[in-house]
Parts: sequence; C-alpha cells; structure tokens
Amino acid sequence: MKVRLNLKHLNKAIEVNGKPIPNEWIKARNLILTLKGLKTMTIERNNQLQRVTIALKNEPPMTMKEIDIKLGIMRENICRYCRTLRETKQLIKVKKRYCTITGHLAYELTLRPEYKPQAIQLDLFND
Repeated sequence: MKVRLNLKHLNKAIEVNGKPIPNEWIKARNLILTLKGLKTMTIERNNQLQRVTIALKNEPPMTMKEIDIKLGIMRENICRYCRTLRETKQLIKVKKRYCTITGHLAYELTLRPEYKPQAIQLDLFND
C-alpha cells in the first residue's frame, strides 16, 4: 500500500494507491484517535482517584499538599477528587491545622469514620 500526503495545497489531500481518501474516512480516523486519547486520559484519572481514595482510607488524616507529596499527584487534581468524594458524603474534614509542607492552615482529610469529629450540639429539643 502506497500512501502519499500532498502538503502543497491547503486541503492536504491524502491518497492511497493514487486514489484520494474520502473525507468521511479521515473524520472517522480522527474521531477514533480522539476517543482513544480520551479513554487513556479517563483511565489515568480513575487510577489517580483510586490512589487518593486508598491513601485517605489507609493513612492518618492528611492535608491535600501532604497527599500531593506522598502520591505524586498534583494538588489541583486532588482537590477535584476530594470534591467528588465530598459530594458522595464520604470525605471527612477532621480539623484545621498548619500543614507540615506549606505552613498554611488547612483541613486534615480522611475517609475513616473513627476520625469524624463529635457534634457540639447534642439536642435542640428533648423529644
């Protein structure tokens, strides 16, 4: 099979064995390549979410930056994953403390229920 690209013209005609390839084929191929790229990105993102979830379940409470250093995942991504976990009511904010890396006040985060802080107000009405 002989493939020739004609880059002299703006239309960038692609030929196989001397015959031009229909535009539908080119669009379909580009779509497949795009979908493969998105699938790879989605698998990597799910892998990072799983790694963050495992770290929050198995480690003591940590700040986002501490998770970043421990796992090598960007803090911005960890923030997105924590939002996902918070929306599913799994993430627990233990307390605010100074981060050991940045020195700024930040929440300790965990998925372990034994670290959940006790409610200050026990009952509003005695029923």
